[in-house]
Amino acid sequence: MAETGSILKLGILVAAVVSAVAAACAGAPWLESFEGPTPSWTFADSDMPEPLRRHERVGNMAFAGRQSEYFQVVGQGGTSVFVSHDVGRPAIISELAAAVWVKADRPGIRIFARVVLPRTLDPRTQTPVLLRLEGTSYTHVGRWQLLQIGNLPELLKQRIRGLRLQLGPQVDGLEAYVDQIHLNLYGGPGTTRVWVDELSLVGYADSRPASSSAVPLDSLPDPRSAGNGASSPTARGTAAGAAPTTSSVPGFEVSPVQPALGGASVDRSPRFQHDGSIEVNDRRILPRAIRYQGESLARLKELGFNTIWIAHPAPAAMLAEAARLDLYVICPPPETIRTSPADDPLAPVAKIGPEYDPVLAWDLGSDLSEQHVAPLQELAKRLRAADDGRKRPLICRPDSNLREFSNFVDVLLVGQSPLATSLELYDYAKWIRHRSLLARSGTAIWSTVQTEPSPALLDQWSVGGSRWSLPPSVNVEQMRLMAYMAVASGSRGLLFESSHSLDAADPETRARAASVELVNLELELTRPWVSSGTLLGTARCSQPDLLGAVFEYRFTRLLVPLWVGPGAQYVPGQSAAHEMKFIASGVPDTNQAYEIVPGGLMRHERNRVSGGIEVTLGEFSLCSLVLFAEDPEIVKEVTRQARAVGPRMSRLYRQLASRKMEIVEDVDRRLANRVGQWNTSDHLTSARKYLQSSDGAFAAKNDRDACLNADRAMRLLRLVERSNWEKAVRPLSSPIASPATVCFATIPWHWSLADQTRSWRAGPNLIGGGDFESVASVMAARWGHFKHAAPNVASDGAIEAKAARSGVAGLCLVNRPDTPDNSPTLVETAPVWVTSPAAMVEAGSLVRIQGWVHIPKPLTGSVDGLKIFDSAVGEALAERVGETTGWQPFTLYRFAPRSGPMAVTFALCGLGEAWVDDVAIQVLAPPTGAAMQPFAGPAARPGVGPLMRPTTGLTPPPGVGAGVQPPVGPARRY
Repeated sequence: MAETGSILKLGILVAAVVSAVAAACAGAPWLESFEGPTPSWTFADSDMPEPLRRHERVGNMAFAGRQSEYFQVVGQGGTSVFVSHDVGRPAIISELAAAVWVKADRPGIRIFARVVLPRTLDPRTQTPVLLRLEGTSYTHVGRWQLLQIGNLPELLKQRIRGLRLQLGPQVDGLEAYVDQIHLNLYGGPGTTRVWVDELSLVGYADSRPASSSAVPLDSLPDPRSAGNGASSPTARGTAAGAAPTTSSVPGFEVSPVQPALGGASVDRSPRFQHDGSIEVNDRRILPRAIRYQGESLARLKELGFNTIWIAHPAPAAMLAEAARLDLYVICPPPETIRTSPADDPLAPVAKIGPEYDPVLAWDLGSDLSEQHVAPLQELAKRLRAADDGRKRPLICRPDSNLREFSNFVDVLLVGQSPLATSLELYDYAKWIRHRSLLARSGTAIWSTVQTEPSPALLDQWSVGGSRWSLPPSVNVEQMRLMAYMAVASGSRGLLFESSHSLDAADPETRARAASVELVNLELELTRPWVSSGTLLGTARCSQPDLLGAVFEYRFTRLLVPLWVGPGAQYVPGQSAAHEMKFIASGVPDTNQAYEIVPGGLMRHERNRVSGGIEVTLGEFSLCSLVLFAEDPEIVKEVTRQARAVGPRMSRLYRQLASRKMEIVEDVDRRLANRVGQWNTSDHLTSARKYLQSSDGAFAAKNDRDACLNADRAMRLLRLVERSNWEKAVRPLSSPIASPATVCFATIPWHWSLADQTRSWRAGPNLIGGGDFESVASVMAARWGHFKHAAPNVASDGAIEAKAARSGVAGLCLVNRPDTPDNSPTLVETAPVWVTSPAAMVEAGSLVRIQGWVHIPKPLTGSVDGLKIFDSAVGEALAERVGETTGWQPFTLYRFAPRSGPMAVTFALCGLGEAWVDDVAIQVLAPPTGAAMQPFAGPAARPGVGPLMRPTTGLTPPPGVGAGVQPPVGPARRY
């Protein structure tokens, strides 16, 4: 698995992330990706006869995903060919904006928003007046270009003034909403070809009464306004009785570093906004919560968290302490709200008192599914009645039925633990976007950030005997990528998941605490843009592994470039390069470019080029922050904030670089005597020199150079980590095949296992029917077939001849639209599961699960594709297969955590077909029956054993192996 693969493949992978970022925004996004078979644009009107000659979905041209919608227009002297797309009924508010990606062979295509005035009737038709508001037009012939329309309240007010001259003063803009997006496809006389992709709306707030109430147009808030010149007070950064910190920049929010002392108290009551953000004391905040594990609240405050998330109703002492420290709490509601009086379930509930003022939001639970909808909906009604004075948002974390839950909660928490799994980080960002699209339009999304390996993986490492190595951990690079990709995918809040206290003094916990603190400091620098701004689009880059999100906030832009390479969820690569060029669209020529670095700002030259403003970063590493601004006062304010956090960031950079150096040197010593091992001495020597330079700069109080040299050391160490990891996983069918190859720290354990198991042999196949030769043999072996109903999806599992790799038949899993003209674009949960018979294994046994899979056409509608996982470890270590070139083997090596049954499950999550054949579960054991010994030192020579040589063919023996237990589920038709 080389660091740099096919440019074409990387371009496709990055396009998926660009799609995720382009659809993210300040509010919950509305998105149409045009991935289904049926066109969704419709012909609206034209001043020419029959101008639309072709209209279809095509797969040979797409900005993101695999399809776009194609039009061929023939002009004959007119001026317009309008097509329309329904978008529901988003209210006209300042945050509402629409965008669509267009590619054409002629210029002039333009985007419009059709607006309905429900309180004004057209005198000719006696129906509500319809208006078209005009957006940007297409100019970059032959290339994809983002057409946009925003600032809708101002555009509408201008049109209303004109309408009043025509229809009279009764023209009323109250309750106005957009019902369709229009495109004028006319490019002039002759033939014009147009491709359309990724239609999105941001700031989407449903105008219907069930979702929101009407607001007078003139009173709608405008986040772009520069304010009245008064300084903006801070909130939640000032202790009770403290004077607010102010900024000299009108309308630009301060990110305080530490609370001031003395002065008048401020109102800390949170107010939930229609775009999903939370406002405190007239300032939008980015909730950065930590899962509470008994730490000192003062310690969590030091680490940069502004919110504590607890699993039980908050006790009075904790609420008082949180208020004193200026922290918020998210917790379940009081028990008096959760239970109705037995004698009178309709009795009014008691109001929630001021002692709960530090509560930011009410948590209604996690791991929720269909059976929880009705009881939680009733609880939500009672809670809103009891909390009507504060109107705090309700939040929950459902596994399914997102639309039903979003009908009565304000925020959905979404998240997985993608690190050390088969889920690529760019697919994880796409998954976050998909979850928001499955919910009700306008529902805010918060995301989780993983800070520790998953419990299932820790269990595998413990059972497998990796205790001799340094404890594996999540590194700061992965946390940074997860946090930035979450906010760039539309998340309005972050929950840092944690199952162990951050108060502990062991080296792993200290490094984890330093990592989350560094991420929090960086996020606070970006807070005005990610909490209050709008995502304008993405920046193009000369490196295919890089993408850049561009946020706008009050006449400034923030470019957030990220290095998102394949396999970063296992071991990030060097992720660094010189002279990286980014082209950001929508940046005014008068804006200067500044890179935000610890200790201040670095000005960079920028040039106007085709497509936007080009800025070159001379030395780029993993991620960065680039400010585009014109006002010198804003530049001065951001500089002050960067300088204020510089000393702490430089200390954290040095601490984390030193810890990474310890880990890499430890692994390097263990691998030193292996034949063919890469010589790392030059890289490690250079890394040590950079650390020494960082120490010198820190002593001289040069925060920028202290951080820069520590980062240079970490780049070299990442190069060592990645090269060792790639060498270890190269012979495997997938990095997820072994729990010893999903991170860098366990690589010595992997080679130890390979050496020890070189002479081991696989026992008999413990399950029958894995050859899928007939329905009778599969049913006799007691395979299980389960269905989970998904809207508009018909699913099935069958034994079919076309699915055979060997023999006469194989297993065919299918998810397809229930009707040809109603294809869903997203599938929420896997509609069809097939589970093998149970194989009995002993605790500590090394089990091999293998088989073959073929995906005839790439699966759509889910980033998970076909998931393959075992029952002992679960979905945390699932293999994901979205497409294959012919038949592809899969192999999973797992340590049995306990004695008992183990089965393998195939869950088809996306739309399409998956064929499976020749499945086996076998226990690996030494010929003598000797127990596996723990690793005692560096291996003397390389070994190639079962963990290094995936089987390329397997014919399971007939019948059922020894120890087969009753099936895990009922058998059904195949």
